[in-house]
Amino acid sequence: MWFPLMMSLFGEICCQAKEGLYSRAHSYLIVSGQKTPVCYDAQMIMSTNIVARSSSECLIKCLITTKQNLRGINYMSPVRSCSCVHKLNNIWYNVTADLNASCLAFVSHDCPKPFDYIIEVHKCYSLVNNLMNWSTAGKACNNASGHLLAVEDEYENLAASKYPQSVSKGVNIPLSFFGWCSGEPNGVANGNNYCLQYIILPECAWDDYTCTMLRCSLCEIDITL
Repeated sequence: MWFPLMMSLFGEICCQAKEGLYSRAHSYLIVSGQKTPVCYDAQMIMSTNIVARSSSECLIKCLITTKQNLRGINYMSPVRSCSCVHKLNNIWYNVTADLNASCLAFVSHDCPKPFDYIIEVHKCYSLVNNLMNWSTAGKACNNASGHLLAVEDEYENLAASKYPQSVSKGVNIPLSFFGWCSGEPNGVANGNNYCLQYIILPECAWDDYTCTMLRCSLCEIDITL
């Protein structure tokens, strides 16, 4: 049903199963501006702990234990400890850069370059530093097979506040989550079009602004759950 295919010398790739390639887990949110190796928080309730002799055995056992509903694994070779992290939606996956007991974490995702995988929320983001208006930014994201960020819940809202400095949003879908600054939206009903921007300020989040203003933008690409 599944089997390990490869192991890199540096532990960047664990193995490949029928469900996809499992590669080393990193976070872009723990240390600002840095891609940091991490492990899942072993205390998370969505994990199951078992014993395994290798990371590839850990993966196989976890796929069986979770009935292939596996987000990723932790493996600590000195103590042969294996943690199976289950797939769940609308949650925040806690991770740590404190890699005790030589912990290695592996995760499967299908984020294409130049998108970064945000392990905490299982999303693919790409920050576009070019200043563009809302319409041009949307087309740029579309050309990369993605769309402007669509915030679905409070966890993604938190990730969006940590990953970029400022993003804009708009995919012509109804909002199911709101994170306005106090007093917003405050756009004047004068016939002008207003778009939603995300500004990183203490105690602040969303703001409505004219769509013609130039901003950096955050693209998102949809990936399998």
